[in-house]
Amino acid sequence: MQYGRNNADKVTTLAREGILLGKSNDEIAQDILDVIPTQERKAATLARTITNHVSNAARNETMKEHQDVVDGYKWVAILDSRTSLICASRDGIVYELDDANPKPPAHFNCRSTISFVVNPEYDLGKDITGTRPAKGDTKGRVSADLNYGDWLRRQSPEFQERVLGAERAQLFREGGLTLDRFIDDQGNLLTLDELRADDDNFI
Repeated sequence: MQYGRNNADKVTTLAREGILLGKSNDEIAQDILDVIPTQERKAATLARTITNHVSNAARNETMKEHQDVVDGYKWVAILDSRTSLICASRDGIVYELDDANPKPPAHFNCRSTISFVVNPEYDLGKDITGTRPAKGDTKGRVSADLNYGDWLRRQSPEFQERVLGAERAQLFREGGLTLDRFIDDQGNLLTLDELRADDDNFI
């Protein structure tokens, strides 16, 4: 998606205005289509990605303004088969309040978000057990403390293969590899040859 600086600025402005006006992602995508000739799918992707960025940037600023209460933030990915490995591997990780630490969006169409980690002294809901939606072999809700990797291990081999591919799923099940082992520091998927070179337990 190469739009150039002018178009990128227009898209960002449209997204910010849309968020302030309470528009949906579909409405923001249509605004982008009205101004910049592009494919509908690309416009929807841009709208979703920029909306995610603006929302998480706002959360970040809120956290920074309340560092006496907020200790950090937790990466929250979607529990389904469409989540990228970079987001799946970060799910549940708690980061310090540092601009250098990663925040969503990690890529175009990223659906991850962040949640505040409140200092226990001020956390009125610390005794409440939360849940989150999941769409694996079955649909439903699971513990909010269950991260993507642990959740994926509870799914069928067929579902794991849909997410990881057959050979990576076998490594995940039988080789004991965690999701972060399948990607590099930039979140790029490692090839099987790279995994072989990097792991003595390769099957």
